[in-house]
Amino acid sequence: MKDFLYIGPKAPPVTGYANIVTALAACFLKEGAEITYISSVPTWCSRFYPGWKWKLLRLTYMIFLLPCMVAFIPFHSKVYLNLNGGLAQIFDVVIIFFARCAFKKIILHHNSFSYINKKNYLSSFLFYLAGYKAVHVVNCTEMKAKISKVYSAIKIVKIVSNASILILDNSKEFCFIEKNDFFKQVEDVAKNTLTLGFMGYMNQEKGIDLFCHTVKRLNKIGIKTRGVAVGPIHDECLVAQLIQECDSFVDFRQPLYGEERDVFFNNIDLLLFPSKYLSEAEPLTVYHALFKGVPIISTKIGCLSSMLAGFSHCISYEGDVYIEEASAYIKKNLIPILDEIKRDRPLVIKENYRKLSLDVESFRSFIKEIVALNN
Repeated sequence: MKDFLYIGPKAPPVTGYANIVTALAACFLKEGAEITYISSVPTWCSRFYPGWKWKLLRLTYMIFLLPCMVAFIPFHSKVYLNLNGGLAQIFDVVIIFFARCAFKKIILHHNSFSYINKKNYLSSFLFYLAGYKAVHVVNCTEMKAKISKVYSAIKIVKIVSNASILILDNSKEFCFIEKNDFFKQVEDVAKNTLTLGFMGYMNQEKGIDLFCHTVKRLNKIGIKTRGVAVGPIHDECLVAQLIQECDSFVDFRQPLYGEERDVFFNNIDLLLFPSKYLSEAEPLTVYHALFKGVPIISTKIGCLSSMLAGFSHCISYEGDVYIEEASAYIKKNLIPILDEIKRDRPLVIKENYRKLSLDVESFRSFIKEIVALNN
């Protein structure tokens, strides 16, 4: 009998959620666990993501996959389920029902605030069905506090940071300290120009409008600022409007990965992460920036406030005052020491890596604890 039936998305499509789920699976394998990893998304039709064709194909895939999942349960001692959001949790309910019937140990991994910010009755039923002995894995202290308050059926909660997963997995994307000559590919940007970056889906939920209007405001108050926004366009009408309004201040570019993404972070002075996405939890883009020594100004949503706590020149604001507060903070606190921030980037990278590595030992203990669980 194998240790885990491990259920969660695989890439493609390439998303932070899929990357984390895959990296966590690798961590279990390194600890010697035997797992059967089944993807909860149809990777073969990723070219249709995220449109209606993708949603239809994913629904069809999950309906046909469900009997296979149920058939695998008796041959594993534990079921590790990376939870879906929304109505896709019906799929999770069926898995949990049969896992309970087979007296399996259940671990539920949460990567979304969609059902935590406001009580969801499908989620409530799912957690009741999983039972008081189920282990719930969350990203941060805010998530633990909220989920424990909203759902009384949740009793055992473990905090596991995405940063710890990626560091322990030795993800090449995060091993920057030794391999990079930090500024060898920096673009030729005019002196005394502040360069702000945005990375994510270009839509209102991810705050591309807040980013552009912040860049515009900074120029309006006399701070020469250039914005670079990279990512897939998910709202063409909004982006077309923003290009008209902010074309002289903001460059819009295609998504970047690997070394090209590293160059992007090398070329910006500050990352704005003005997300309004209600499901936002612990976005990997923020860790990419921190591992490159880039200061971040985010909105207060998901785990972002706790993620940025203790890191130099990083701060969070509420979405409704983001443009004004972020602009004021930049003018007052960052512009006077901008040269110093750029000069000290290599030291900041090492310090950020040290801080983010502090929880790795507790994560190792978590891995061993979960592997050792018996029914």
